[in-house]
Amino acid sequence: MNFSRNFRKYTGIQRNSKYVYQYLNDANVRSSLLMSLVVISLEAWMIIRQTVKYWIPRCQDGREVWGIVSYFQFTSYFWLLFFVALSLFFFCLTYLSKKMSPLKKWLLNLIPSSITFFYGFLVFGQIALPSFSKFVLVPQILLVMLYIVSSTFAACILVYSTLEMFKKKSFVAIAVAAIALFALICLVFGTFVSYTDLIKVEKNQAICFLTMVIYVACLLIWKPYISLSILGVIFFGFYYLVTSLNPDKVTFTEGDFVNFLTFFISLAMISVSIYVQRVSEGEKDEELEYIANYDDLTGLDSFQHFLNISHQISLENKDEQYYYIYVDIREFKVLNDQKGFATGNEYLRQFAKLLRKHFENCHITRANDDHFVIFTSYKDYEKRLEALREDVRIPFDGVSLDICCGIYELYDTKEEPRHSLDKARYICNFIKMDRNVFYKLYDDKALQVLRNMRFVSNNIDKAIQEGYIKVYYQPVVWSEDGNLCGVEALARWIDPEKGFMNPGQFVPALETMHLIHKLDICILEQVCRDLRIAIDSHRPIIPVSVNFSRLDFELMDPVSVLEEMTSKYQIPKDYLHVEITESALVGNIAVLDQTIKSLKEKGYAIWLDDFGSGYSSLNVLKDYSFDVLKIDMKFLSGFSSNPKAKSILRSIVDLASKISMRTLTEGVETDEEKEFLKEIGCERLQGYLFGKPMPKEELAAKIADGTNIVSTHFGIMTEGL
Repeated sequence: MNFSRNFRKYTGIQRNSKYVYQYLNDANVRSSLLMSLVVISLEAWMIIRQTVKYWIPRCQDGREVWGIVSYFQFTSYFWLLFFVALSLFFFCLTYLSKKMSPLKKWLLNLIPSSITFFYGFLVFGQIALPSFSKFVLVPQILLVMLYIVSSTFAACILVYSTLEMFKKKSFVAIAVAAIALFALICLVFGTFVSYTDLIKVEKNQAICFLTMVIYVACLLIWKPYISLSILGVIFFGFYYLVTSLNPDKVTFTEGDFVNFLTFFISLAMISVSIYVQRVSEGEKDEELEYIANYDDLTGLDSFQHFLNISHQISLENKDEQYYYIYVDIREFKVLNDQKGFATGNEYLRQFAKLLRKHFENCHITRANDDHFVIFTSYKDYEKRLEALREDVRIPFDGVSLDICCGIYELYDTKEEPRHSLDKARYICNFIKMDRNVFYKLYDDKALQVLRNMRFVSNNIDKAIQEGYIKVYYQPVVWSEDGNLCGVEALARWIDPEKGFMNPGQFVPALETMHLIHKLDICILEQVCRDLRIAIDSHRPIIPVSVNFSRLDFELMDPVSVLEEMTSKYQIPKDYLHVEITESALVGNIAVLDQTIKSLKEKGYAIWLDDFGSGYSSLNVLKDYSFDVLKIDMKFLSGFSSNPKAKSILRSIVDLASKISMRTLTEGVETDEEKEFLKEIGCERLQGYLFGKPMPKEELAAKIADGTNIVSTHFGIMTEGL
């Protein structure tokens, strides 16, 4: 396999990638730029030399009045090559320029190429000269060929520049043809000059042929079989010309032939070596560019490349309307957990193909993990997203997935792409938990929420350090007698700039920015501090329940944090109850299960919070061991008018009792609700009927004046559960 590959590579019969082809062509253009400068300098020197040596003396001694004949005879083809090289120089310069406008490129190429093109017609004047008739047949043919190829070369450049100006793109094939024609011009010129001198037995310029061959074979890069063919035709063709056609005028010894053959072999090996080296360089560059510009897993644009190219496109097409669409795959973590990462990666590859299918010709990137971004100008993006969703919802390896999408319409083309993506990502996260909506366009309301989110994320550390975060306690009472049996610790942010902020203003923002653990640690420490003060002051001690969100189990170790705080403030574990939101149980099941077991082993009571909030499953009750089931307040919505609510509540309380779980219902606001819950056996009640969340000072005052009576027993731990 390696031999076959190396053979194809060294002979040039392997098919190069489009990138390597372009790389080789660009290298040829750069080499041609260098060649053109060398040829311009040489031809300028030759024109001066020929003018001083032949043209000026003939005009001075009166042999010619205007010197036209001498001009054609001694300098015309040097002038021709000079204009050819000048045309090539400007062509290469404009071709390699990335910033020059097509019009400017066309103007720079127009003058030298036009001169070269029309100069080619002077071949007829050259033929008309008496001196031309003295040439033998071969030089005549070579000279005519030189002029014709030069005009064709100039025409190629003019066509290329004109097409580029009107079509706004490069035509590589024409550029390759132009360079090939220049190579042919060099070879024809070298053959003409050297052959003419050899048959005149004037070997002072015979080296010109070899020089031009070196230019063509070593500076320009051809596939090896093309290089060998070119060199073979050139060397043996030249050898045939000078030995077979004029054997009486040119003598080639055996030593000359050996030198000739050695030179041919050396050039052949050099040209092959240069080709292989350039191809290897091109392949390495292609690999590096691929890594920089494309995602290894999906083949989509890399994130940075996506940002650069989307920004460039929006700046270049200011009249077009563009959209950033942030796509998140719902339940992808479930697929990874159940089927493994290899299956997850395969799905990401398939998902990338779906994105290309529904948003063809658009730039798409994988921002991270299972998050993708589309940059599109399609006005029918809603229909395309709906079609995409239909494909995504087809189960993959037995797992059902879905998507949610945040869309940001780009109004200011100068806006940084990262800012645009932040807005699209935010609106995607905003609707992620709402199963009734799978895409939403960013609007003014979302802008206000985003500003609030940025304020929260930028100021959470300061708020904690300066004490702006306060703990408010909401009473929990026994349904039997209404006495206080506990409190729930809730966070409030009292900011000197924003004023009083309720959790709805900062908790979602902290969750979105993955900073919620900072808030929960702050609340836990304040609770432990307040309990320590109450214990030291010999005041009635009330158990406090603290909340842990789903992200807490990813961003920190709840067991270690609880152990650290209870140890620091010497708090009996009976007085700290841990509330775990039911939605947290859809995350990493193995980690959660181990954490819950560890908390119970350490002596903490575990409450299942928000049961019935939308994630309810009997598997939760079956798989996990909780001390208290906290029923979500949504069950009390429409309590009086919906008889089903009472039946469901009764069944839940009865079920919890049978599996040795105590019950607490939150959101109780009326006496009717209180009496019903007491009747069906719900032990604990929480809601505005018994008190809103309040600072510890207000709670202490209510206890002192008898508004809230502290129970003599507090439930789960003292009752032996």
